[in-house]
Amino acid sequence: MTKQTTFTPSKQQQQLFDWVKNGTGSCILESVAGSGKTTTLLHAMEYMKGKIFYGAFNKRVCDELKEKVDVGVNVNISTMHSAGLSALKKQSRFAKVEMYKVNNIFRKLFERSDPVYKYQQQVVQLVSLAKSYGFGIFKEIEDEKNWLDLIIKHEVRCSNNPFNEDTKNIIKAAIECFDESNECSDDFIDFDDMIYLPLLKNIKPFQYDWVLIDEAQDSNAIRRELALRMLKPGGRMICVGDSNQAIYGFSGADSDSMQLFQDELQGTELSLTVSYRCPVDVVTYSQQWVPHINSHPTAIKGSVLDIPTHNMLQRLRISDVVLCHRNAPLLKTAYSLLINGTPARVEGREIGTTITNMANRFKAVKSFVDFINKITTATNKDIQDLRNEGKVTTADQLEDTLSCLLSIVDKIRNDGADSNHIGEAISKEVDKLFGDDVGDDVVKLTTIYKAKGREWPCVFWIKHKIDQHNYEDVRKLSYVAATRAKSELYVVID
Repeated sequence: MTKQTTFTPSKQQQQLFDWVKNGTGSCILESVAGSGKTTTLLHAMEYMKGKIFYGAFNKRVCDELKEKVDVGVNVNISTMHSAGLSALKKQSRFAKVEMYKVNNIFRKLFERSDPVYKYQQQVVQLVSLAKSYGFGIFKEIEDEKNWLDLIIKHEVRCSNNPFNEDTKNIIKAAIECFDESNECSDDFIDFDDMIYLPLLKNIKPFQYDWVLIDEAQDSNAIRRELALRMLKPGGRMICVGDSNQAIYGFSGADSDSMQLFQDELQGTELSLTVSYRCPVDVVTYSQQWVPHINSHPTAIKGSVLDIPTHNMLQRLRISDVVLCHRNAPLLKTAYSLLINGTPARVEGREIGTTITNMANRFKAVKSFVDFINKITTATNKDIQDLRNEGKVTTADQLEDTLSCLLSIVDKIRNDGADSNHIGEAISKEVDKLFGDDVGDDVVKLTTIYKAKGREWPCVFWIKHKIDQHNYEDVRKLSYVAATRAKSELYVVID
């Protein structure tokens, strides 16, 4: 089935293959970073009978897998969103995909004069989270406590107090938008709907004898439910992932997703503990966070070196990668590289959009000094309000965005931008600095979150204020950052 001609399985891989051939039920396969889990699954498919679904985490991975496999009529390699959309089209054949569906619904339901209008971002965030948690399937839509739980758990930018007037208005608006989103679902759907609506409408998805879920640690309630409904009666499932890389909780993924799959399936537990990606020194360094990761006997020694920021700037070369869990240090590094004539770009167009949206609060201001004072004063108040609510992570993110914006303002002012068009100048600068699918002809700067599932020969990790707040978050982010390196890891002390 795979296009690879020679393959000698390890003892742990062979255990999985034997289970596929001779075992029963489902399997939870815990796999450390770089353990060849995708290769293992592809070869395991050679021993499977019947129809097989391989659930890839995103379209990029999906396309790469299709290059490695001779896909026949019995194999479907797809994302979970694509699988959900296929099911949904059984009932809503003519629904158009509208990525800003909930934003448009909000603007249709509320006028600028409505007190809740300034909280559009919070309402849209809540509706998206509610879909990922399966409101209307697992939780009551009209129960305001369910919405307040989302506000508290995901540190939504509003008061946690259920009696606060703004919070009450936000929850009421979220319920209205949620109901309207479901009501118009035969005509318009968004990305969240692709998995949510088939479950809400109880549409039977295409079913398989084998369902393989890659990156299972990043699943949320509705992803898991759709995967389970895709199993034929008596079908078998393999959930492969690394619980120590579960870092997408902010988007609605459950940090204990692997355990939740196991609670449902009561499957055989197997593991892949040898990293084929990382050199010996990187594995040894990473064992402080995940003691059971091991290097392969043939692994190179590699290197791990602590260096100061100025040393990083001297060492960085085109095609190298810089990681950080915050954006401001990445932007600062990009500017330093560009000044020295080294091409650099930050991954993530949506990061630039967030910065632009912050700037738009005061886009009418015609003085750089006034703009800086107003945006700093207003945002610092928001940051302090969040900290007073205990929403430390969201406060840190807002502080990070402000720092990025101020760096950009400083740059365009020094470049002689017209103070009558500050917003336009910021937008142009953002477009130059941030982008998706950044190529290898520049130094690539990206967050640890975006780096997961990827690898590079030489990695520079800016360890910026990471030793804060939640130890589990720190541990997982550190482990993910370190294990991106195939040869050299530079730990930059910011």
